[in-house]
Amino acid sequence: MVIKTRILILFSLLVLCFSGCIHHSFLIDLRETGEVHYTISGDRFDLNDERLQYPDSLYWQFISEEMEIQDENEVWTSIWTASLTDSLHHPVSPPEFQPSFNIIRTNYYLFQQLTFIAEFPSWNVLLNYGDLDEFVPTEEEVFGTSNLPESLLRDEFERQRALGMQMGTIRRYLMQLGTVITEYSESNDIEFDSTVFRQAVSSFREIMVEYLEQFDDDDPVDVSLDWYNDLRDPMVLVAYQATDGDTASLFRIADSLDFRWRTWMDVKDDQVTVDLLIPGTWISATPDTLLGDTLHWDIEGEWLADYPVIILAKSYTLNPVMIVITLIIISVVSVLLFKLRVGNKNGH
Repeated sequence: MVIKTRILILFSLLVLCFSGCIHHSFLIDLRETGEVHYTISGDRFDLNDERLQYPDSLYWQFISEEMEIQDENEVWTSIWTASLTDSLHHPVSPPEFQPSFNIIRTNYYLFQQLTFIAEFPSWNVLLNYGDLDEFVPTEEEVFGTSNLPESLLRDEFERQRALGMQMGTIRRYLMQLGTVITEYSESNDIEFDSTVFRQAVSSFREIMVEYLEQFDDDDPVDVSLDWYNDLRDPMVLVAYQATDGDTASLFRIADSLDFRWRTWMDVKDDQVTVDLLIPGTWISATPDTLLGDTLHWDIEGEWLADYPVIILAKSYTLNPVMIVITLIIISVVSVLLFKLRVGNKNGH
C-alpha cells in the first residue's frame, strides 16, 4: 500500500505540476484506517507566499519539503499527512471557511455503506468584488470592420482592455467600501439605512476620480491596478464618517478584504486534484477519470470563483457474517416448512 501511495503522489505531481501557480494534491486512502496525503507543489516563492494557507498542525503532520528539477525549473513540494476517521479540515478555501473531508459509515443488515464528502467552498467573487472583466470590450467591438493595420488594432484593443480593467477595479473598491460598512454594522449590531451607503459610495467615488487623474497622461496599459495602499486611508475615513465607528476595526476589515482579494488572485490560477481509494463491492461516484481502482477529480482554481465544488462518493460492502446468518435462518425455516408440509400430507 505504501508503494502504491507514493506512486500515485508522484504521478499526480508529474502530470500537473505546471498547470497552475500551485498544485494542491490530495490522496485519500480509506481502505484501512483512513489516511490523507496532501502535497503542495510550486516554485519556492509561491510556497513561501504569506497568502498560502498551510494545514493546521493540530490535525496534520508535516512530513517533508523537497525540491527537484523538472524541465529546467525548480519544483518545491511540501508533504503533509493526517488521519481521517470522520471529519478533517483542509486549507483550500477562503480564509473565513473551514471546509472538510467527511466520511460517514452506515451499517445495514446485509451491507455497509461508506460515504465520502469533500467540500471546496466558493470565493463568491462576483458578490464581493464584481466582475473585473465586465467593462472590457471584445475584439469584435474594437476591431469591427476597420481597415487599419492589425498591429494598430491590437494596440487599441489592449488600451481599451486596460481602461475596462480600470473601470472594474473602481467598482471593486466601491464594493469593498460597502462591505467594510456592512461587516462593521453586523459585528456591532448596528443598522444603517441605504442613505448611509449611497453617501459613502458617492464620497469615495469622488476621491477615486481625483486619484485617477494622475494617470491621465499615462498609457492605460502601463497603469498598475494595485491602488490599495494609496486608497486605504481614504476608504477607512469615508467608512468612519459613515458609521462613526472604531477606526482600528474598520482598518482590520478593510485589510482583510483586500488580503482576501489578493489571495483569490493567486488561487484562481491554482489546480486541485483529489484521488480517492475507497473499498467496496459496489461504488457510486462520478469521478473525472478512473485510474485503476483510484477515483480522480480535477478542480481548476478559477471554477471556485462563484460556485462551490462538492465531491461525493459512496461504496457498498456486503456483510459476510450477516449474509451467512441470513442463509442459515432461511435454510432452517425452509427445512421446518418442508417438514411441516410433509407431516400435513401424511396426516391426510
